[in-house]
Amino acid sequence: MKLVTVEKLEALQREDIKFIDIEDLSYVKSIKSFSAKMAEFLVKNNGVGLSACQVDKFEKFFIIKLDNGSCVIIINPVYYATGTRYKVVEACLSYPDKGFMVKRYRRIQADYWSIDEKNDFLFQRKNYMGDFAEVFQHETDHCYGKTIATIGKEV
Repeated sequence: MKLVTVEKLEALQREDIKFIDIEDLSYVKSIKSFSAKMAEFLVKNNGVGLSACQVDKFEKFFIIKLDNGSCVIIINPVYYATGTRYKVVEACLSYPDKGFMVKRYRRIQADYWSIDEKNDFLFQRKNYMGDFAEVFQHETDHCYGKTIATIGKEV
């Protein structure tokens, strides 16, 4: 597994990255399998989040590494601001050794699908704050064709 080029990532348009059809349970196995490979890549590269489109799969899902080392799969994500915005310098695996000043919301309401223990899609609506909210916003941006370079300023 390898990252797509920055040029390819920045050229992606919102419509290039497809929603997962949550009515089609045949996607579950492929998402879980691909996410496991993404998790290995994430650990190997010291990341905290990775969007499928960063590794050449143009579908709206990503993983976030939790404090305990496991990863959670986030499918068809959207978020809504429930707090104020702040400026923060973020890094990204797609832009090694660079930082970008971006604006993020302190608190968000996140709507997404996950995969439950029965291998069914499960709708989630949760409120997040702190680091998890920041990573959720960062990875969701990738799902909609945005990067920290296109929405922020290099520092």
